[in-house]
Amino acid sequence: MKKNWKIKTIKTIKVKKGILILGFPGIANVGKICINFLIESKKLKPIAEFSSYTLSSVAFINEKNLVSLPKIFLYYFKTGNKNYFLLSGDAQPQTEQGVYEFCELILDYVKKAGVSEVITLAGIGLQNIPQKPKLYITGNNPKLIKKYASGWNISNKLYGFLGYIGGISGVLLGMNKIPGVSILAETFANPMYIGMKGAQQILEYLNNKLNLKLDLKDLDKEIAELEEEMLLKPGGEFKEKTKKDISYIG
Repeated sequence: MKKNWKIKTIKTIKVKKGILILGFPGIANVGKICINFLIESKKLKPIAEFSSYTLSSVAFINEKNLVSLPKIFLYYFKTGNKNYFLLSGDAQPQTEQGVYEFCELILDYVKKAGVSEVITLAGIGLQNIPQKPKLYITGNNPKLIKKYASGWNISNKLYGFLGYIGGISGVLLGMNKIPGVSILAETFANPMYIGMKGAQQILEYLNNKLNLKLDLKDLDKEIAELEEEMLLKPGGEFKEKTKKDISYIG
């Protein structure tokens, strides 16, 4: 099943009790914004690259005005005595088989690196823009859910409110090969909306819960600038005023 993927290992990392945090393009790009902010804050370089024909059939134009096919990247950093791996990419697999194949591949890969917990990040799409997005938690291990929910205003009441978590963020946990949780933030279910406020809530949570030592002032500035570029039509419908490059989306 994994023959459809190519792996390029740039640096081999082996740790004890590492934590994998991942976020991908999805609803308002909440998860990807979070991971890209972490990558930029920690000034990280990839330790592995994953490519496949199951990813989007597009070529991205980079800051050097060159084109490249979509890839998924794995990063590593250490804060205190804690080891973290970050996973994100330009796109998710475009087929159900591709998602399952990649989840199996990456779970095997990070288990060999010493990952013992997984945190997936994503958005919950609402019909209106939430002024202060709420956070929700679910996962594949009740003890881990309790651990990550304690001491924070985060709800585990998702049944009947959210039917499923799509893509890698959901399937990877559903495979139940590594204990994990999913942290989800409310956002606006519009394909043009950028979920910075939802990402901010998740990053504040991770910063506090994991003691990541992040400076979130830059994110506050990005949100303020972004809101100036957005308008609401009468009735609360979202409208994009101008296109603005948000670096954390990539």
